[in-house]
Amino acid sequence: MNKVKLLIITLLLSSIAFSQSATDTSKIVLSYPVAKMIAKDLIKGDSALSLLKETEKELSLWQQKSKRQDTIITSYKAKEKNYMMQINNERLKVEGWQEQYQVLQKENKRLKAKYRFTKIVSYAIIGGLGYLYITK
Repeated sequence: MNKVKLLIITLLLSSIAFSQSATDTSKIVLSYPVAKMIAKDLIKGDSALSLLKETEKELSLWQQKSKRQDTIITSYKAKEKNYMMQINNERLKVEGWQEQYQVLQKENKRLKAKYRFTKIVSYAIIGGLGYLYITK
């Protein structure tokens, strides 16, 4: 494993971008501890980049989920508003029916009293006429 790391480090460090004060740039000589530290730093950096990419993906998923939840909440709020309007409409209907019921109750009482009065008067008239007819 160490040989593979050293080979990778050697390949990476032999690129033109890395500079050394020596005039011969075909070979770069590093001590083993320095090469080991460079390899560890490169691995940590690659791990950090990979972790950053995964974290960004997860953050993107959370943002999408949050947007969906906001959309759902907004639709439920609209539904709640609609339901409250329906409840108020039904309440107004019931109040209207109650008012009509009270008016009809009063009218019914008035008609019952009128019917009783008419019945009593008609019996009195019929009784009086019958008495007059019988007595004459």
